[in-house]
Amino acid sequence: NATSVALFMSPLPTFWKIYKLKSTKEYSGFPYACTLFSCAFWLLYGTPYVKPHSLMLLTTNGTGFALELFYLMSYLTFASKKNKVILVQLTIAMSLALATVVVMTILLVHTHASKQLLVGTFCVTLSIAMYASPLCIMSEVIRTKSVKYMPFLVSLFNLLNALVWSAYSIVARDIFIA
Repeated sequence: NATSVALFMSPLPTFWKIYKLKSTKEYSGFPYACTLFSCAFWLLYGTPYVKPHSLMLLTTNGTGFALELFYLMSYLTFASKKNKVILVQLTIAMSLALATVVVMTILLVHTHASKQLLVGTFCVTLSIAMYASPLCIMSEVIRTKSVKYMPFLVSLFNLLNALVWSAYSIVARDIFIA
């Protein structure tokens, strides 16, 4: 899905700025953590064990996972100690949630429909967080009256990506993908 790859690549200009400044400034790491774990859960959802024949989910979210992992590591390299601690704690919590869902999916849930319900619910929750996460900087935008820390490309590709996946969910008849 081209819009997904464009969405996953849209933070590159932001990370180029972070690299040049050697500082994350007022940029938040929260959107990258949300997107990383959204991709991780969608990778689980797209496995033959949960949702057979979901190659597009696997390739798209595999690409996203790799890019978001790069962004998160880059962010942690240049973040303040306070932001590093917060982001590491969030990453640990999300990793534990992912591990719990994987174990539950393997040991406790036996039908594809039940696995899709369990994993799909987490996928939808994290997708909402992913699409809403750029808004975490909204107070800074209002305070400074500047969209400097709310990159336009991320917002644009969030919208386009949501529209494309919603259309695909209708064609694929999969409510979780919407």
